[in-house]
Amino acid sequence: MSTKTSQDLATAVMRRLGMLDMNKEPTAAELAHIQDLYTDKLEELTGDDKVYWAAEEIPRAAFGAITRILAEEFCVSMGKDIPTEQDENGTPVSIGNRGLRMLRRHMATVGSGLPTKAVYF
Repeated sequence: MSTKTSQDLATAVMRRLGMLDMNKEPTAAELAHIQDLYTDKLEELTGDDKVYWAAEEIPRAAFGAITRILAEEFCVSMGKDIPTEQDENGTPVSIGNRGLRMLRRHMATVGSGLPTKAVYF
């Protein structure tokens, strides 16, 4: 499985938001800010059992979802309006909510490879 890095993520976030031309890269400040948001979000999602990867090994299958989630976080931190996208039913939802739905769907179909704790009743 091929992966992407947090630098790839920062670039993808800014391009998804239309803030970065295809031939450019984020500034050092933008990169650091998005990477910091990603670190916080990664810890949050890890606690909710929604991620299974190391910070610098984002699987391509989850990359679009994480990009959308971070795009919303970045907009909020910059005081910008949160973009919306259509969900599978054509209903407008925030870009981050669509990303969370995509991530939940991905996690429902992909095994993490981590041991599972047995619960006996």
